[in-house]
Amino acid sequence: PQSRLRGYRAADGERDQTHRLTLLFLLRALSYAPCMNPAPLFHCADVRIDVANRTLVDALSFEARRGEVLAVLGKNGSGKTLTMHTLAGLRPAVRGEVLLEGRDVSAARREDTAKRLALLPQHVDDIFPATVIDTAMIGRHPHIGRFQWESQADYDIGHAALASVDLDGLARRDVLTLSGGERRRLAIAQVLTQQPDVYLLDEPTNHL
Repeated sequence: PQSRLRGYRAADGERDQTHRLTLLFLLRALSYAPCMNPAPLFHCADVRIDVANRTLVDALSFEARRGEVLAVLGKNGSGKTLTMHTLAGLRPAVRGEVLLEGRDVSAARREDTAKRLALLPQHVDDIFPATVIDTAMIGRHPHIGRFQWESQADYDIGHAALASVDLDGLARRDVLTLSGGERRRLAIAQVLTQQPDVYLLDEPTNHL
């Protein structure tokens, strides 16, 4: 099935042309059972996004189903990152609705949303020193109880994610010693460790 994306408007009021790829929705194909019209996993209807009394995105509507990949291209300053944060439920839309498996992302418990949706931001700051594997394991937090420790199964998931981006050999390295490209690959490994159904990736190839 094909996604339908309508109404994305850049800040200058014109529809975006072929600009740099900056927004990806990657939906896991695992457990996907093909059918004629599967229910949408992610649904966005008539969303409007404003900042500083200026409309950046208006009438954004689309549906995405499990196994689909959707990309949005746009010029700098056209509101792509704000759109990403709005879709992740981190900021409210002026109008419209965003549903994850039929539930409003802005009203759902963050712990529940984090089990199903992961956001890769453009930039990641490391305030405290930590190892590469410990940083990757942050992605397991939504799946671990408040007073529980990571299990061996959790660590297996983390190491598998590091291996998928060719970083498992650096698992014990201090994250502050990584190059820009290595740090970006670690950020990708972290969202892979989260094992969500929906991946929102903001410039995932930055520094790669």
